[in-house]
Amino acid sequence: MLVVLDPGHGGRDPGAINQRMRVREADLNLQVGLSLHDILQFNFGYHSQLTRTTDIFLELSQRASIANDGGATHFVSLHFNAVADPSVNGFEIWTCPGQPKSALWADLTLPFLQSAMPNCPNRGNKMDRFTVLKRTRCPALLIEFGFMSNDTFVQKLDEPLFVAGLCWAVAHGLTRFINTQKEGNANKKVKAGP
Repeated sequence: MLVVLDPGHGGRDPGAINQRMRVREADLNLQVGLSLHDILQFNFGYHSQLTRTTDIFLELSQRASIANDGGATHFVSLHFNAVADPSVNGFEIWTCPGQPKSALWADLTLPFLQSAMPNCPNRGNKMDRFTVLKRTRCPALLIEFGFMSNDTFVQKLDEPLFVAGLCWAVAHGLTRFINTQKEGNANKKVKAGP
């Protein structure tokens, strides 16, 4: 099993920027990616790989290729949202239409994110054909953890325990998905009989 973590943006593409707080999305994505990588490896025993470990630019197709060429079994692209209205907040997970395993994984992960951020609106599982989702050959998620444009939310990202909570939520969602897949396969074998 290989989990590929994709901290979105980087290099010449900073992603969303909160000018008031002087924070770039690319930096936060990398921070979460590095923390999640450590949690998956050291606390869950999963093999994980990052598409980037520094502030470099990668094309979207390169990100999917890293997963595909490496034999990824799971892919997670890490992001934060932004809109003009600074009062908007909430987390959401994007999957590619026609990928039921990815949709199930998203549905199983959302409650863990809600537990990590009880006062943050759950904006649900949304679908679109984002390049990193449609070109990746394994179950794939794009997680938007919250809104960079919301100063209160961005301030919470300075708290190591809050960021760790986000990472643990993703790790627990992955584990629930893996266990659900194993249970489904075991049930198929039982029904098929000897």
